[in-house]
Order: sequence, then C-alpha cells, then structure tokens
Amino acid sequence: IFRSSLGVFNCFIRDLNKKMMKIGAESGFDSILRSESKEKNDEIIFKITKQDKFKEFKLTKSEFLNIIHKLQEYQTSDDIILYNSNYYEILVREESRFSFGLRHKNEPLIQNDHDNGIKYELSSPSNEYLIFLLNKINEINSDKKFLKIYTPVNFFWVKIEELGENADIFDVVKMHLFRYPTLKIYSNNNLNFEQLKKHSMSFIFNLSYNSEYTIVPQRYIDDIFRFRNPRTKKRCPLNEIDSPRRFYSTDLIYHYQMALSSNNPFLEYISFFHVAEHFFESVFSDELILKIKNDLTSPGFSYRRKRDINGLIKSISKAIQFRNEKMIFNENEALKLTLMKFVKLSEIQISLNDYEPTLINYYKTTLVPFSNGSRINFEEHEENRIYKSIADRIYKTRNALVHSKDGDKSRYKPFFDDKDLLPEIPLVRFIAEMIIIGSSKLIE
Repeated sequence: IFRSSLGVFNCFIRDLNKKMMKIGAESGFDSILRSESKEKNDEIIFKITKQDKFKEFKLTKSEFLNIIHKLQEYQTSDDIILYNSNYYEILVREESRFSFGLRHKNEPLIQNDHDNGIKYELSSPSNEYLIFLLNKINEINSDKKFLKIYTPVNFFWVKIEELGENADIFDVVKMHLFRYPTLKIYSNNNLNFEQLKKHSMSFIFNLSYNSEYTIVPQRYIDDIFRFRNPRTKKRCPLNEIDSPRRFYSTDLIYHYQMALSSNNPFLEYISFFHVAEHFFESVFSDELILKIKNDLTSPGFSYRRKRDINGLIKSISKAIQFRNEKMIFNENEALKLTLMKFVKLSEIQISLNDYEPTLINYYKTTLVPFSNGSRINFEEHEENRIYKSIADRIYKTRNALVHSKDGDKSRYKPFFDDKDLLPEIPLVRFIAEMIIIGSSKLIE
C-alpha cells in the first residue's frame, strides 16, 4: 500500500515538468517548472527548480505511511467524500459575491458545538484527503482535464517563495493544485453517513444565513475540473475577430451573456433556454395563422358548411386557450417550431461533435435522469421526429429545473443533479447561438 500510494504521489510530483511544459507552451511562458525526488534514509526529498532557483521540501516515510494507514479507516461516497463514523470531509466551492479567499490556508474557520460533541472546520484539505483525491484524479488519467486545475507557472513560483521554512511537499501540492477548501466534521459520537451529511448542510446554511458567504459542496470528481473549465474552446484568438456584420437582439444577448458569466449549471441552462423562449409566442402564432389560412383557402372548405366551421373552431381551441384574458399555448410545440425555424440539424451535430464527440451517442442512449427527457436519435430519417425529441428533452429538463413541488417525480435537486445537468448544457447553448444568429439582421 505504501509503495503503491507513494508511487502515485511521486508520479504526480515528477510529472509536474511534463505538464508544466504544456502549460508553458500554451501560455507563452519561457520558464518551465522542473522537479525531482530522491529517497534518503527515512525521508523523501522533493527538489523543485526554476532556472537558477530551487527549493527543497521533505516528507518522512513514516509520516506518509501513517497517512496511508489512516486512509484505510475511511469510506468514500460520490467519488469525493471521505468519512467514517467520527469524521467527514468534502471539497467545497466558494460561490460568494465576495471571496472568503485563501484565508483558509492559514486561518481556518472553526466552530465547536460542545452540546452535541461536533466540531466544524473550513480549511485547506487534510493530507489524507489530498492523497485520496490524487488517487481519484490519477484514475481519470486525462492530461486535458488535469491541466485546467493547475496554478499558472508565474503565480506558482510567487507562492513557492512565500512558503515558510516548515512547509512540506503537501503544502506545495495544495497550493499548486487544490487551492480550494474542504469542510471537515469531527464527532465525538458515532454517526452514520446521512447524519454527518445533515450536519454539513446545516453548517453551510448557518454560514450563508449569518454571513452571506456561500459554499457549495462538490459531489463528483468532475466538479473540480469546472472551476476553471471554459464551456467550449475559443473559436479564434482575439486579434482575429472581425467587426460585427449583423445586428443581434439585445434581449437575447443579455440572456446569452448571463449564461456564459455563470458557473452555476442551473442558471446556465435556464438562460440559454430563455433565448428560445423569446420566440415561442410569435412562432406559434405564425404557425397557427398559416394553418388557418390553409384551411380557409382549401378547395374542400366552405364557410357555408357548419361542419367545416366547427372543425376550424376545434382546431383553434385545441391549439390555444385563454385564461384571464391571456393566450395559453403548448410551449413544447412552440419550442419544436422555434427549433425548426432557426436550427439546422446538420449544424447542431457538427457543433456537438466538435465540443465532445461522445455527446451525440449519449443523447441517443440516455434519458435525462432527473427529468426523464427524451432520447435524441440524430440518425432518424424523419426530421420532424428529431426536432420533436430535441424539444421534449429540453422542455422536460427546463420544467424539472423550475418546478420543485414536493412529490414531483421530475424535479431537479440543486447540486445533487448537477452531474446529470452538465451534459445538457452544450445542446441548449448551441441551439441558443443558432437562434441568436438566425434571428439577426444584416448591418447595412
């Protein structure tokens, strides 16, 4: 166990050079981080070098072995929670309007509940949690994802030089990779997982209620890669962007900007959906008017026949209703009509495939877990059925997001369902972009 875990840790440290070379190449930095490690008696010495500078950080084998033994006493949940009957630790993300920042590094927030024998602590990850998370990330084995959570090279060296004499290699890794706090719960009494989880959520609410400082518990390993994860690749460098050739709807741009500026999947999805929703009434009305015109001008229609008039009335009544002098129409159908007007199926497939090649098959094989949104088979021969399934998947997901009545089977639980919501965002984003462009006007 010692050799295996130490191997992962050593590989992580030794791999800094290769990964930082990629960062250096992408960021234009000439200075590349280099590191090496060696064993000496009971110590492992890590030497981190930059040009003519270097710093050494030590770790005793006995200390590392003690961490590994402690890890054997813990269980895990949702890839990212470490716990036993007296301890609970989970990574959290800061979502405040103001930052509590890196205060956790040197000044943890600690609250003691002496009545119930509980201690709450918000601080940098424990060494045990660090090794646990490194192993989880190592299982992913994705440099593309891994690079997104590193500290930029120049900032990293500023922080390296700030570390005190007593700093060890764990401090380096936490500063370089895991710059986010964890919430820890210590209990004098034996508690099960659900009890520990309730204590953690109660602490989070108390903190938000009294200080307006918000932390969000992470649930899955992929959550940590969203901290600095752009939704798509930049389409081109800033110096290659042309002047605009079209006028776009101001309202739609506001919704689009709201989505891009948010790191909250719920707000992203709803904001992109609002772009399509903007056209529901006009597109539905245009379609209904066209249908009525076709019926009225059909050679088989006669205004003298009561049967024909009744049929027309039923057709209109089925399409729309009035409630409190307001027209009510089928929004799912309106969404489908909006898609058919602005979205080309071939283009949406290209965009999805460029973004993530597995998404098209995911939509084909997987219902949206929390909304039961339909599968989408882009290989269908009948386009109308494809548009219908896209509209159904998007609309059911939107309803699950905005409806939260107790007892509803299809409803979104904030944070809990984020992992299942994330794959739905590219679809609704690319559709929103096509609608914005498709509804624009040429600048004359």
